[in-house]
Amino acid sequence: MNDKAATNGVGLLFLDGLRGLAAFYVMVGHARWLLWEGYSEGFQKHPESYSTINKLLMYFLSLFKYGHEAVLFFFVLSGFVIHLRYARRMAEQGMIGRHLSGGGHGVYIRLCWPPWFWS
Repeated sequence: MNDKAATNGVGLLFLDGLRGLAAFYVMVGHARWLLWEGYSEGFQKHPESYSTINKLLMYFLSLFKYGHEAVLFFFVLSGFVIHLRYARRMAEQGMIGRHLSGGGHGVYIRLCWPPWFWS
């Protein structure tokens, strides 16, 4: 295994780790949203009914209120990682030159022109 391949693998492992953290963040955010009555419904109206542990848990779980942004981050990062893997495989196998040289036009004509012609 050469150094370039090892470096690329580490970069993808790091990006996959970020994807995993984003997925975990979203999962905890959904669990927080589904299993807890919320800050405005419970804690603000009746703070005296919460124990110290429940107050600490409430403040800890409030860190996961940015789940919507984590979903966006996960989707953008996943699209980048999937494309990067596919592009690297195409570059290693020499598939880019074949598609750019006109080999893909025949497939395009065979698949797309008959429905357009008959519609």
